[in-house]
Amino acid sequence: MATKTSNTGRDSDKFTLRFSEGLREQIKRAAAANNRTMNAEIVARLQSTFKSRQIAANVMAASHVKPAYDLPDYMKEVAKEQVDKLNKAFDENFLPALAALIDEQIQKEHEKRVRLLEEVMETHLFRASKTKKPKA
Repeated sequence: MATKTSNTGRDSDKFTLRFSEGLREQIKRAAAANNRTMNAEIVARLQSTFKSRQIAANVMAASHVKPAYDLPDYMKEVAKEQVDKLNKAFDENFLPALAALIDEQIQKEHEKRVRLLEEVMETHLFRASKTKKPKA
């Protein structure tokens, strides 16, 4: 249930979500990779889905398609079905593929950072072991 926040400088609605197992950790990693809070990451991803749909609508509007109000009723229904199919295909195919690609890139970056950190630690430990003075 959405609730209005108190006057804390955050005038946005609050909304409680339940995440499936593992989703919270994916969001956390994505947020860290994008230098955002988890909340900002969730909001950005939601906004991008609306922007994608708006872009698709703008492309359709810019094409030479007759406006729906000029079409006979049966053609309006066919057009609506096609738009619904496109939206469904977009939601089922493109968005998950894009999310998987982003997650893969995040994982690769994480692995690079872990390897770099391991190298730094090994170098530091090696140098520290060389500078230790023998006990008398």
